[in-house]
Amino acid sequence: MKDKDSYEIVENEDEMPHESSISVIERNDAGEATKIKHFKHMHNLMLGPFVGGYENSCNGCMLPLSDPFYYCSECGFFLHKACAELTKVKHVWHHPCQQPLSLVSNKAFCCGMCWHVSNAFAYECCKCETKICLRCMIAFTPGARTCLKHEHPLFFFLTINAMCCLW
Repeated sequence: MKDKDSYEIVENEDEMPHESSISVIERNDAGEATKIKHFKHMHNLMLGPFVGGYENSCNGCMLPLSDPFYYCSECGFFLHKACAELTKVKHVWHHPCQQPLSLVSNKAFCCGMCWHVSNAFAYECCKCETKICLRCMIAFTPGARTCLKHEHPLFFFLTINAMCCLW
């Protein structure tokens, strides 16, 4: 019997089932998806022109837009490429129910980790209905990088009971 406070380390992530959030409609000569259909948006999304300095935010994580990104020419919807490519379902070690979390959007929610209110994408537990924002999902994913292109992996700590040793 599995202890509720333990988690399983997956050696080969390729063995985990991943259902993509996108369907590729068109690719360029390099094989990069230039036109996609995202399951949480009604219109097709195009790969954005890489010119920098965007005023809009990603509708997935609500962080400032950065390259590469997809956009909707019909309604002004934007997604970082990384947010567009999130899997529909995640199994995460840190959620107490140990049930799969499903990608949801278009609902205002309070994140069960950081308590911020948002209407961006979130992962929702199919058992307890707790929602976790993408920022917290990134922070709790070992080795994850943020959409802000920070050069080091970032981790989220709820509490730290140790003294800083970096004097």
